[in-house]
Amino acid sequence: MGLVGSDRTPQQPPGCPDQLGAAIRGREEALRSAKAGRHLPEEQLINRLESIGDYLGRHISLTKGPDGLLAMVDEQAPHLLRRAQELRDEQGDLQRQVNLLRVKLIFSCQSGFPEIGQVYGEAEDLLRSLRNHQEHSANLVFEAFL
Repeated sequence: MGLVGSDRTPQQPPGCPDQLGAAIRGREEALRSAKAGRHLPEEQLINRLESIGDYLGRHISLTKGPDGLLAMVDEQAPHLLRRAQELRDEQGDLQRQVNLLRVKLIFSCQSGFPEIGQVYGEAEDLLRSLRNHQEHSANLVFEAFL
């Protein structure tokens, strides 16, 4: 995260729009298409899930660590420490869910899609969790810096 001036106010990195949000919206559209019977080829399904994992990994690297956004929240608004820690913990859980869903998707593809409906349901749950995490993160930053 870039900083504005010397007051350590977070700023979106240049040329880096909300990539995680865009990836979530794209995957939600893919799931709607799949439910309508327009399934993507297995490679595209796996690649799309991997891109969510990549964007989540970037999000985590920008927020965690001593110079991350959550450290700035800790410094700027110590009364929000508990909520910041909950978001840190949630990030690890979300990353594990992405990895587990990827394995399930690969297995389902290799076995002729017997459990694809369940995999799609879990993907919808994951996307909902990612969107909630993103919303809670934005609310925390808003509270800390405004």
